Amino acid sequence: MDPTKSSSTSPRYTSARQNCAAGYYFLATFDTSMTFELRQLPRITSRIVRIEDRVFELWSPNSAQRPFLPGERSPGFIAQPSRLLEDRRYDGHLGRFDCLYAPQYWVSALSHWPFMRHQPLVRTDDPAYVAYQPLTEGWVVNSTDARRGEFSTDFLRRLSALQSALAVRIETLRPRFTVNSGTWANRPRYASTLQVSMLSSVRSWQDAVDEGVAVQRGLREMEAWITMVEARRCLQPLTMNDLRNADMPLADDRFIGLWVNGLGEPAVLNYMYAGIPCFIAHEYPRNAVHRGIIDPNTRVFTDFMEGTELPRLLFDNPYQMIARESNLLNLGSRSEEGMGVHQQRDGAAEARSSSLLLQELPIHQTTSNPLPPVTSASSSAATASTPVARAPPAAAPGTASTSRSLASTKQDPSASSYAAREPETRVIASDRVPYIVPPPIQSADGKGWEKYQLSPAPDGSKAFIRRGSGHKTTGKTILYDRVRKRRLFMGSYIPPPGVVDYARFGAPAPRYPFLILDNDRSFPQKPSIWVYGTMTPAKGDKGRKAPAPSAVELPLRSATAKGKGKAPRSEEEEDDSEAEDAMDVDDEDENE
Repeated sequence: MDPTKSSSTSPRYTSARQNCAAGYYFLATFDTSMTFELRQLPRITSRIVRIEDRVFELWSPNSAQRPFLPGERSPGFIAQPSRLLEDRRYDGHLGRFDCLYAPQYWVSALSHWPFMRHQPLVRTDDPAYVAYQPLTEGWVVNSTDARRGEFSTDFLRRLSALQSALAVRIETLRPRFTVNSGTWANRPRYASTLQVSMLSSVRSWQDAVDEGVAVQRGLREMEAWITMVEARRCLQPLTMNDLRNADMPLADDRFIGLWVNGLGEPAVLNYMYAGIPCFIAHEYPRNAVHRGIIDPNTRVFTDFMEGTELPRLLFDNPYQMIARESNLLNLGSRSEEGMGVHQQRDGAAEARSSSLLLQELPIHQTTSNPLPPVTSASSSAATASTPVARAPPAAAPGTASTSRSLASTKQDPSASSYAAREPETRVIASDRVPYIVPPPIQSADGKGWEKYQLSPAPDGSKAFIRRGSGHKTTGKTILYDRVRKRRLFMGSYIPPPGVVDYARFGAPAPRYPFLILDNDRSFPQKPSIWVYGTMTPAKGDKGRKAPAPSAVELPLRSATAKGKGKAPRSEEEEDDSEAEDAMDVDDEDENE
């Protein structure tokens, strides 16, 4: 047997397993509340589901996806295969609470899951495709026993190379976290060098599915965790007013996303600002159609899987098809069907999750379905090509001429001599964030420096306040404006993406107002434009121009949030953030 290439012969399971769709027709509990008032969010997609006498709306303010609603995770759910072989699924995934196929409710220890990518939308030429491709493509079947075989040398080599690259990238991010960082502690660690190397000793297809899919999931989680951390870096310390006024981008539907019911407003708006698909579930009164709340001509689905792409992913994946060909597949009965307990929150929170609260929308109507046709569960054929990423559909009825802003009032965009200036940028590669071009290295002597501290201004916002020589100024980080001879005291500072070699060439100054206070009056000052981590440059560096960076020195655009943002997050704002905010950086610390 030649392990250098995969075989065209189908492998065989040694015994029967669970249908891949087992458990998807029953929901234990689910949350349909919203903790904050929905503002002028658009409704991009929506569908109505009626199960028995209960009516639900599943919708999204930013995504073209129509995902499955899995419900809240069971208390005993563990993200690892069952100890009993007969309880495992043919494709190795862990059921409706797994992140491989469907978005989940937010869980603090798994806050990177929304950043995982959809397997069908990962192209075959993607560097990480080996973590998403069916294992059948990397498995060499034994010529005399289809139940046995081994992974091809090429597959293992690509898997090892991806694991090594992701591990190195994670390690480079380590200095950004404090010793007790929860984010760092929760980084995915299953797909280690050891776990990948152990795949070379697997000889049965049964074991290959369990161990191979587990490693692939681990690599996907590593990739997602890196993407999440990079997105946090790009999310600037916007106030809630800034977020509510922001023009939110349409979601990047290559990502799995999450159900945001029960999550705080800062977290939801930050996810939307980062382009992560967000989904909302709402339960209507039982007589919603008769009362005219829902248009009687609206298409109504009969379970949470119908109308999604999940049936195609579950019933026609290569693993399920192998089981079907081997006559091992036991579809079983749907005795598990039924509704679990709906844990009602307070009435106001339940009402807030309906898209009908959006005043610009009419009574619910049918909108075009952006998904490709769902393959019948009884179909014996499945498309082998990678689906093309679908474009978002037109806005739902009533939103065509409506701004995507979360509030109708915009801030005055007019500039003044006291407004921060956008740094010069240059595109190095189309798939990378623009390079922020630094000025020639500046210098200043050590006399006559002013002190500014990031503090609350009289109006409650944050600003750099000038402090006198007798004022005790504190701050975890000190930045140096060598042009205006200012020392800026603040919390943690993370240079924005696009900055290369910050230690030498500096970075844009945090974009806050600069004020002088005189009793109850404040006087604006010209802002700092560029800052350094030291007061003086290294010997011989004065006036040196930065060389153009290579593309690999810049983050990928897909790993960053959309929008320009304003300033790196500071320690003071971290202290004010909600603990549940999955997109916050309250446990990150830049060690300059």
